[in-house]
Amino acid sequence: MASPLIPNWCRPNHPLHFSADIRRLIRKEHSPDGIFLNIPYAQRYTNFEIAVLSTVTAYGLIPHMAKQESGLSVRLHKIARMMLSCDLAFTDLSYAKRLNMPFELGILLAWGKENFVVSAARYESLQRISDLNFGDIHYHERSVGKLIKSLSLWLRQRYPKRAMSLNVLFRRYRRWQKIRRELGRDFDQLSPQDIDQMLKIAEAEYKIELPGRAKIR
Repeated sequence: MASPLIPNWCRPNHPLHFSADIRRLIRKEHSPDGIFLNIPYAQRYTNFEIAVLSTVTAYGLIPHMAKQESGLSVRLHKIARMMLSCDLAFTDLSYAKRLNMPFELGILLAWGKENFVVSAARYESLQRISDLNFGDIHYHERSVGKLIKSLSLWLRQRYPKRAMSLNVLFRRYRRWQKIRRELGRDFDQLSPQDIDQMLKIAEAEYKIELPGRAKIR
């Protein structure tokens, strides 16, 4: 497994300076299947968050999200560590009025992370951040189905042997939604890997079938 690129040009008093111990920890935590999710944490985004999580885990990726970490470490330092431990990233600029996502996207691009960039409305993000006009931005138009399709296509190009049908991905999304409804607030206490494992146990041990195909908007 290739070692992650860890910036070494930051001075000791810089917010993104990493001590020797932290650098060793980043190398230990690094995974080529890690994907950093640069997304808004808002109630109205919950369905899209679940769509992203259910899709990337279907492809065997390990999602990392800032809200999964707790502790007293400096937030930016913590997020930077998570970014460096991943080879891929996902950024949604649908709420570009909040500058967290564009700011973190800039860091990801500076560190050379391969990034899937998406927004809700066509050209909306480019109006606010014209420098993003360097490549493809995908638009889900506030449709969970379109987000799953475009993200799956991007992942399939990188992992052709892991290709998943849209039917399977839509069923996984609905099952994640069902688990969320049943668990309520406890859902947020589980990691994506925990939920993915719950699905595997339910399907293998209890022979629970996923819901049939239905249109997802």
